[in-house]
Amino acid sequence: MEEKFIYEVSPLVPPSKSIYIWNVFMRLDSDFAKKARNTPLDEKVHKRLQEMGQLLIGGFFNTKEDDLIRPAYSFMENSLLLHYTQVPGDACDLGLDYTCQNDFFNEGWEKLKKGELLSRISVNYTPHNVDTSTQAFCLMSLWLQWANTAKVITDL
Repeated sequence: MEEKFIYEVSPLVPPSKSIYIWNVFMRLDSDFAKKARNTPLDEKVHKRLQEMGQLLIGGFFNTKEDDLIRPAYSFMENSLLLHYTQVPGDACDLGLDYTCQNDFFNEGWEKLKKGELLSRISVNYTPHNVDTSTQAFCLMSLWLQWANTAKVITDL
């Protein structure tokens, strides 16, 4: 049986003269994204993901406990689908691309489930205010941690 890849990690792109932030882009298979969106987020899983996320963040950043008040992960309407992950910094996150958000929230999600919207080939996650390599690598690690955990949960 051939295994299907559920995500793609693009190479990190450091800042340049024309791009002032680190670019980290992730792509998720749209069928997997729909499966994650259809999976309710269990309270124990949610708590464990947040704990693991805080441990990762603490390993990348020299932070005080007060700096880690924000949750590492935010999910789409209590489902397993990741909305965004964030790290210390000035609104630094890696989140579901705006054009993809509409497909997974409220009315768009209802239309997608009924087959009224065209299914995307991939669901994109894009960076916001990623100023340092530490932020970029930590966001990538958090996203991969979520994706691998979600795959295990949805395969059970």
